[in-house]
Amino acid sequence: MLKKMSILLLIAILSISIIAGCAGSGGDDNGNDRSDEQTDIDESTEIASPIDIKLSEFKITPSNITIQKGETINFKVENDGSTFHTYTIEGLDEELRLQSGQSDNVEIKFDKPGTYKVLCTVPNHEDRGMVGEIKVED
Repeated sequence: MLKKMSILLLIAILSISIIAGCAGSGGDDNGNDRSDEQTDIDESTEIASPIDIKLSEFKITPSNITIQKGETINFKVENDGSTFHTYTIEGLDEELRLQSGQSDNVEIKFDKPGTYKVLCTVPNHEDRGMVGEIKVED
């Protein structure tokens, strides 16, 4: 048993080494060497926890969300309703289209402060209460 685990561990380490070697070729698609270029990573940017969104007849829960400018949000949207719904964020060209029982997610970085309307674009659903907002504070 110990010998099997040692062999599996060795295979895993070798596989990771091979993958890492292939990924780090140092060139771009045009064959130019880019191994000495530095990639800047903004370590001050935090990825926020996912926000769970539930769609049903005829509401979006939570309907109002407040976040800080610069945050990246992973919206996990689930259609708990009995009919088709959308989760649309106006001004960002983001729309999830979900049949009953489906779920999907979208990750968005909010760089501009302001208020973004969220709604279900199915006819009459907004009028019946499937509307809310995302407020991005400075």
